[in-house]
Amino acid sequence: MQTHCCVEKDSLFLPPGGFQMLVRDLLLSVCLLGLLPCCASDAEVRTPAVLVIGIDGVRPDALQQADTPHLDRLAREGAVSWDAYAGGRAGEDQPTQQATSSGPGWSSILTGVWRDRHQVADNSFEGNNLEQYPHIFVRIREQRPEAMLASIVHWNPIHEHLLKPFPGAASFLVETETDQEVESGAVALLGEATPDVLFLHFDDVDHAGHAHGYSTQEPEYLASIEQVDEHVGRVLDALQARPSSAEEDWLILLTTDHGGRGTSHGGQSAEERTIWVIAHGRGVSSGVVSPGPGHTVIARSVLDHLKLEVPASWGLADQKPFADAAENVTEG
Repeated sequence: MQTHCCVEKDSLFLPPGGFQMLVRDLLLSVCLLGLLPCCASDAEVRTPAVLVIGIDGVRPDALQQADTPHLDRLAREGAVSWDAYAGGRAGEDQPTQQATSSGPGWSSILTGVWRDRHQVADNSFEGNNLEQYPHIFVRIREQRPEAMLASIVHWNPIHEHLLKPFPGAASFLVETETDQEVESGAVALLGEATPDVLFLHFDDVDHAGHAHGYSTQEPEYLASIEQVDEHVGRVLDALQARPSSAEEDWLILLTTDHGGRGTSHGGQSAEERTIWVIAHGRGVSSGVVSPGPGHTVIARSVLDHLKLEVPASWGLADQKPFADAAENVTEG
C-alpha cells in the first residue's frame, strides 16, 4: 500500500519552526505505520537515488560571478555545462521552440520533452498534453510501484499541473512560501525517510530578477544566488549526514528553467535561453560539457540513473543522460 501525502503550507497556521516540525511529524507518522520507506538497515538500503535541485531564473554568467562555494564544488567535482539551453531549438520553424517561461520550462525539465509534445505554452498550462507526456514520477511509478518519490516546491503550479492530476504518482508533496521552507522540508525528509527521488524547487532568485534585473551588475540578483547556495549547502550536509549515505549512490542534478533579460524573460534572446546544468555523483566524470544540452536532459538522467527502461513511445528529447556524451566533455 502506498501513502501519498500533500502539505499545503498556506492552509496551515504554524509557529516559528513549525514548518520543519510539521514535515518531521508527518514523515514519522507515516513511517511508523509502515506506509513509506524510512531510513533502513544496510540490507534494505535502496540505491541508486537522485536529488534534483531546480533554481528558478539563474543565468549562468551570474552563477559564475556570485560567491557560491557549494554550487562551485559540485560543478568542479562533477560535470557542468555553462551553455545549455532552455526554450527548445531556436527558430520559428523549429517545432520544439517554446517560451522561456516557468510553465514550459519546468514542464520540459520534469517530463523530458518540449512544447511540441507536452503542449505547455505558458504559465496557464491551458491545453496541455501532460496526460500523454507526464512528469517523470508517473514514469517511475509505472516501473517501481514501491518507490519513494518526493517533491518540495516554492512555485506551486509545478504540483498543481504536473503532479496533482496524477494521484499516487508522488509519495510526498510539500508546497511552501519561501526558499527557507524548501530547505527545511528537505533537511527534515532526508533525516527521516529514504527517497528514491527528491525534487526541490527554489524560487527566490527569479523574484530578485523580476524585482531588480537578471544581470551580473545587479547586487540584489547576485545576493539571491548566494543565498540559495547556502540553502543548497545545508541540504547537501543533510544528505551527507544520513547514516546510510556511504551505501547510497546519489546522483545530484541541478539546473534552471530560464535566464532573463532586464527584469523579464519569455523570449528567445541568448540571455533568456542560455542556462546551466550540473551533475555530481560517483559515476559522473569531472569536466565541462560544451555545447550543452537542453534542460530536458534532466529527466533522461534521472531515469538512466535509476536503471529504468525508457520506451521510444515516451518520446524523450534526449537519448543519453547528461555528461554521457564523452566527445563533448573536456577537462574542467
